Amino acid sequence: MNEPSSARKSFLFAAAASAFVAFAPFLRIFLGGQSFYFRDLSGQFFPDRRFLLDGLARGEWRFWNPLIHEGVPSGLLPHANLPELLQLLMPNEFGMSLFLALHVPFAAITFVYLARDLGINAVGAACGSLIYALGGFTLSTINLYVYVQTIAWAPLFILAFRRGVGEGSGRCLGVAALAFALMVDTMGLEIGFQACLLAVVMAPPSTGARFARSAAVALLGLALTAASVFPVLGLAGTGERGVGFDSSVVLANSIHPLAFAQVLIASFFGDISNLTGQWWGVNFFPRGFPYIMSLYLGPAVIGLALAGALVKHPLRGRLIGIALVALAVSLGRYAGWAALLDLSPSLRFLRYPVKAFFTVQFVAALLSAFAVSELVEGNKAHLKRLAVIALITGLPLLGLIFLPAWAPDLTAWFLQGFLPAGMTPVTRAVIAGTITADAATGGLVALGVATVAYFVHQERIAASRAAVVMVALIGADLIRGGAGLNSSVTQAFYSLSPEMAHEVEQIKQSNGRVFSCDPEASQGYWRGRRTKGVFHEAFTMATLQEVLLPDFNVAFGVKTALGIDRTGFVPQSRVLTPELAACRDVDQIVTSLQAAGVTHVVSLEPLVNPHLRLQNEVSPKRIAPLTVRIYQLDGARSRFSRDALVVRDIPNELVLDVTSEEGAALIVRDPFAAGWKASVNGSPQSIIRTADGYREIRLSAGKNQIEMTYVPEGLRKGIFISLIALALTALLIVAGRSLTLGK
Repeated sequence: MNEPSSARKSFLFAAAASAFVAFAPFLRIFLGGQSFYFRDLSGQFFPDRRFLLDGLARGEWRFWNPLIHEGVPSGLLPHANLPELLQLLMPNEFGMSLFLALHVPFAAITFVYLARDLGINAVGAACGSLIYALGGFTLSTINLYVYVQTIAWAPLFILAFRRGVGEGSGRCLGVAALAFALMVDTMGLEIGFQACLLAVVMAPPSTGARFARSAAVALLGLALTAASVFPVLGLAGTGERGVGFDSSVVLANSIHPLAFAQVLIASFFGDISNLTGQWWGVNFFPRGFPYIMSLYLGPAVIGLALAGALVKHPLRGRLIGIALVALAVSLGRYAGWAALLDLSPSLRFLRYPVKAFFTVQFVAALLSAFAVSELVEGNKAHLKRLAVIALITGLPLLGLIFLPAWAPDLTAWFLQGFLPAGMTPVTRAVIAGTITADAATGGLVALGVATVAYFVHQERIAASRAAVVMVALIGADLIRGGAGLNSSVTQAFYSLSPEMAHEVEQIKQSNGRVFSCDPEASQGYWRGRRTKGVFHEAFTMATLQEVLLPDFNVAFGVKTALGIDRTGFVPQSRVLTPELAACRDVDQIVTSLQAAGVTHVVSLEPLVNPHLRLQNEVSPKRIAPLTVRIYQLDGARSRFSRDALVVRDIPNELVLDVTSEEGAALIVRDPFAAGWKASVNGSPQSIIRTADGYREIRLSAGKNQIEMTYVPEGLRKGIFISLIALALTALLIVAGRSLTLGK
């Protein structure tokens, strides 16, 4: 692209400024040395990443995690997303948090350059990039780890795809395939799929040659991802995902029609400055709290997007069309999608309705960029439309602040159905005040946009200066609307209390396995939670750590068995139902625990069973007033069915010395999985899957050295394909300038 040096500098400045603003919500967190915490982030991704990083530091590529569910294939792969190797520089929760946060400014930068490719000027690109990076959906995905990374790479892939399909040079096709691979390797599949649809929608009009180029990018990109995708596909069939989630599970993350109000009012369902502490939207989410915490864009952005929808741009119609489809998908069960999902298990492999809002936010960002770009050009008709639309968008929201006084009966009727039962009139009034004040603030920002557009129309202010003011208003409102979405704690939060650390060391020395009764089924837990007020979420996370609940236990190196599967990848024979995991009737599960080699049971409630002996009670200050009870379980099966000397025992490898008689067998009570291979005295030997899902191997008479190694199914083939694809991609990028696919 040939453009003046001044234009290149303008976009460089726009990208740098957008990146700085996009990182602003996190400055306080990282300057204070804090780390993110919440839900999936603390309970799965951080512990699993620490496990992999610890292995890499020791020279181990860990594909098997022996610490949860008696042992399972790792859901995250050490090589899948190469940028994650940067976490080795700071292999703790602070470093991982910083790594995730940096994807938000990276998303802003990639969006700026996509906007430039669409003919949008620098100020318009900056506005769109802030909406894309600081919209509620993006900021909510930080706590889901993989999705914020996919969001950051998506604009770069769409840009590269447009160039590759449009120009057809070998270099552009190679870059597009590489961008595709970087995006897909994050494993945020639902977001990546939408990015692919957007890339197709935004590509130049189709011709035979361009269809061939699109296919070339897709095939080469998929080949590049084979090393990470093949092993993950191998895992998919082993758990609940393999048979397809129940439709109700898939659709649990649907957006209730009323929830779209949060697009305009950040605090509609809870105090946006402290959503984890003050949340009142339980009536609209099956699990009481949403998967995506915020959809906030703000009335000013909606006004800009509506005005941008009227700008004559070649992509306008296609963008509006795909956004409407995404809105329909995001409604999920409220749009009647259950009947469609029941047609095939493959449609129930992922839980996705609310994730379709990514496309809505993306389109809103682009349309807003169109609108601001037109403002800079000084289009009189557009300025008038923008002023009127922003006025119409902002004025009703500003007026909501007067609603409780003007229509008290209507307000009381709404709050009675909207808020959880049992709230006092005073509490309801406070919540109503929070919602209406938030609406009024957003409405004022929209009115500010309308005022700026009017002044430019009246030629009282220069268009370029007005556009910068408008972008500043949008950025400030989005930062305001994103506060509270990503809570933080000190690094010490991710350490066990001294009392439980001592217990863990004792359990590890005995090579024991732990089963933890679900703490959220404990009445004591709920009593303790109520005493914590707005800090109850940190109390919950700390409690789950202290009782060593899977996957929280991984960071502390203690082995667990059974428990609840929150990923859908664990074989169903290795998990308990939520009802059994609650330990309300411990007699029902003692036999299963013994069979799984459980030596210790951890519970917040007293347990009574003749096989359980109370070993200790500890009361860590961080979860006061709770008491953690550690029971020793008698009758637990040994890990090995006969005497065995452990020579080497690391995640992917087990080496044993066993002396036996002719025809004997050894059962290793670690789960069988495709990918485990064995040899006896250097000769390959088949591993037999026992009736209860463990590994059995036949022995010869005398001394036997047994070696079991784990390599994920499809990994070797995937690496081979990826290496070939990488060589071809490098060749295209380095030497493919003159090569053009199709004319």
